[in-house]
Amino acid sequence: MKNKYIIDGFNLGFKIPSIAEWITKGETDKAIRLILNFIHTRLFSKGNQVIVVFDGKHGNHGHIQSHHGIQIKFSKKPETADDIIRKFIRNASDTQLWIVVSSDSEIIYTAQDQGAKAVKSEVFINQLKKPSVKKTNDNMQKYNPGDVDVEYWLKQFGADKGE
Repeated sequence: MKNKYIIDGFNLGFKIPSIAEWITKGETDKAIRLILNFIHTRLFSKGNQVIVVFDGKHGNHGHIQSHHGIQIKFSKKPETADDIIRKFIRNASDTQLWIVVSSDSEIIYTAQDQGAKAVKSEVFINQLKKPSVKKTNDNMQKYNPGDVDVEYWLKQFGADKGE
């Protein structure tokens, strides 16, 4: 069975140093692209349903609604991304099928109270970085391109400190 994720976008981004740097600089468009690419290569490519929620206060990004099949939501003042995630979980009819990704305690408690699984962003990132090694018949390790070091590739594609 495929998983369903609702992810606190900037919360996740702040846990990845090379992306956090862009958010801190105010380069939220670039940070959003990096976050979505990170999620796309790790989750969506495996057929999971993914919703990523961003705070609109970091810019007016309401025109973006999806990215490679990932549903994207932006909060509008006075609402926050946290508000959208909590409301979504409270109203979902299939709450037990959802995995909520955030390090915000209120979101975690709401998810757990409603029957959803909650994963802190830093734990989630570490889980995605762990290599999944599959054994072939002759016990050789099979390379999985989805398990490549994220920090390395972010730097390769322009997210290094020199920019």
